[in-house]
Amino acid sequence: TELGIVVYEDDAKLYSIPFENPAEEYVAIKQQKSIPADLATRLIKEQSGVLVTDESLMSMLKNESVDAQMAGEEYLKKIQMEKPKILVESGFASDENDALEKLRDFAMSLSSSKVTEVSST
Repeated sequence: TELGIVVYEDDAKLYSIPFENPAEEYVAIKQQKSIPADLATRLIKEQSGVLVTDESLMSMLKNESVDAQMAGEEYLKKIQMEKPKILVESGFASDENDALEKLRDFAMSLSSSKVTEVSST
């Protein structure tokens, strides 16, 4: 998600890794610059195929020898529809209203960083 990474097995959450600076870390993943330090290690230990919702993350995980595949369209739609609920279940937000507020804050921060990036070029 925009606020961190959540790992599920079937429909049960195994663990979540919150971003300290969501917009910055989200962009780093999108640009394939970095992933959370212990994510690949944890996934390798589990030794099972991983479905991901982001192509950049998938690419970086594959570079770390994780068997990662892109999730299907229906699964991606489900994630988008249930995002506030997922953010609460993952501990990234206290309730769905808090989740929506944090997503708005994220969008503003991401937008601001893009304006700064364009302005500095």
